[in-house]
Amino acid sequence: MENQLGSISAIYRYPVKSFRGEKLQEAQVFRFGLYGDRSHAFIDEKSPVRHLTAKHVPQLIEYQPVCTSSGDETTFPDIQVMTPEGRVYAWGDERLRRVRPFRLQKRTGSDGECASAARKWKSTRSANDAAW
Repeated sequence: MENQLGSISAIYRYPVKSFRGEKLQEAQVFRFGLYGDRSHAFIDEKSPVRHLTAKHVPQLIEYQPVCTSSGDETTFPDIQVMTPEGRVYAWGDERLRRVRPFRLQKRTGSDGECASAARKWKSTRSANDAAW
């Protein structure tokens, strides 16, 4: 007799913390989880260990990241990000940096409270978006 615990109907990976996920047909799974899952984050410039989250900045979920490379558990994937306006940037592209006033980083450390960063983001969003 065979015991079935369940079935997988979809696999989603979230390459950038608190951004939209990408639906996958297949995935590499390592001891730490899906390859590329939450491997990147927006970081508050004034505090390098504070990852911004959708809890503090709900607009982050408007961004769609895509892993554009594969690798192994010793490398991070290359990432492209589509903004809510439909612009596509490579992770680390200076133009993406100008859209949002935070440092882009491959993720390390643990989550922290980001209230001051969220306030800064909200207050500078209109000015940055108007520059386009």
